[in-house]
Amino acid sequence: MKMTTHEPEDHMASRASWFALGLLSGAAVALLASPRNGRENRQILSRRARQVADTVATEGGAFIRGQSHRMTEVVDRGRVEVQALGSRLNEAVEQGKSAYRAAKDRFQTAAVDATDSMRHAVDDTAGPRPTV
Repeated sequence: MKMTTHEPEDHMASRASWFALGLLSGAAVALLASPRNGRENRQILSRRARQVADTVATEGGAFIRGQSHRMTEVVDRGRVEVQALGSRLNEAVEQGKSAYRAAKDRFQTAAVDATDSMRHAVDDTAGPRPTV
């Protein structure tokens, strides 16, 4: 039996919930113990939230542009591979058709030769035909 080191999803969600609760509790205690008044704290938090939002927007935009570029490259490579596969498939079909035609011609030639040989054999064994 294979052992995995991954925790169950519900356990991980529980740990994440406890972490978030601890983070919020710590933030609340920090605000209550802060030497600044409420207005200063709100201004600092507001400024910091704008900085974080700007950073997320900038970094997120760069990430999205990078992923979009990579996706375009993958799609382009896939298109080239599909076209190459299509060409190879067309070549294989043409080779199959050519082989079929050649085999058909050989069979027809062999059938005509066999028929002619049988006629000659019958003619040779029957002797001369009477003229009517």
